[in-house]
Amino acid sequence: VSLADLDRNLEQLCLAQMRMLTLRVWGADWTSDSIFPALERNVRKTGDPMLAAALRTCAAEIDTRTGHPDRARSALISARRLLRDSPNVFLEGNAAIAGLCLSLSCCDWNSAIEEGLRALRCAGESGNLRTELAARLNLGQVNLNQGRLDDAGRHLDEALRLCPRGGNAEIGVLDALAQASLARGDIGQCEDWLRRIDVV
Repeated sequence: VSLADLDRNLEQLCLAQMRMLTLRVWGADWTSDSIFPALERNVRKTGDPMLAAALRTCAAEIDTRTGHPDRARSALISARRLLRDSPNVFLEGNAAIAGLCLSLSCCDWNSAIEEGLRALRCAGESGNLRTELAARLNLGQVNLNQGRLDDAGRHLDEALRLCPRGGNAEIGVLDALAQASLARGDIGQCEDWLRRIDVV
């Protein structure tokens, strides 16, 4: 943030501030923190509708994590309105992931699947592998919860192919694959996935 500020690159400053927002652990009223008002001002100064859409998507993600689904839904509607007027498939994919997480937090499985499939379409167009990975892992988990084991397995296998080795993403995918094997009654395969988690 300091480097972007010193360089007077307002767009980079906004992106850095958004990243800081998403990395922090927030309480109930995260919008009162000094970063958010400064970020809103900076986004307005740029006049960039895509930065405004990214900010609204960021707000939706944080509101979902902090247990404010109504605020998250409102922020997501604002982001999508901006993206209708200024299309950007990369940001539309991010908004779909935010919508998927919101749907999951509200136990709205059908909406979660719809958002996940939207995210996959956007990722296919934009080439954003992080969006595809997030969509695949979450779609695998939703389908697993719904007892659709073949669909779950397909998404989780793709997620494993996409995820970087040696981190939380890989552990999350391996754990979901272990759950899917257990749901199928394949104890041996479940144990194999769990052993792989131990060496991550």
